[in-house]
Amino acid sequence: ITASCAPYTRSVAEVGRIAAANGQKVIAITDSRSSPLVPPAEHAFFIPHASSFYSNSMGAYVVFCEALLNLVARELGDKALSSLAGRERLIAEMNIEVG
Repeated sequence: ITASCAPYTRSVAEVGRIAAANGQKVIAITDSRSSPLVPPAEHAFFIPHASSFYSNSMGAYVVFCEALLNLVARELGDKALSSLAGRERLIAEMNIEVG
């Protein structure tokens, strides 16, 4: 998943391009069809970014991403829980979180 809006972050666009070139399915969350994140993406979601208030435009991105995560988790069901549990064990074993 790549996410960026104008002005776009070059490294995010590059990650999407490289991932697609290596056979990964890319999903873009961006602000317009002309975004550099769109060409390598198999799916693109557009969230308008034009707003006079920073929090309003960021709010739409956060709500959309939260909804997308919930849909994916619901679709994966127990498989998602097993995957998350494994990832949590790995993080604990690597001792990379600061408490």
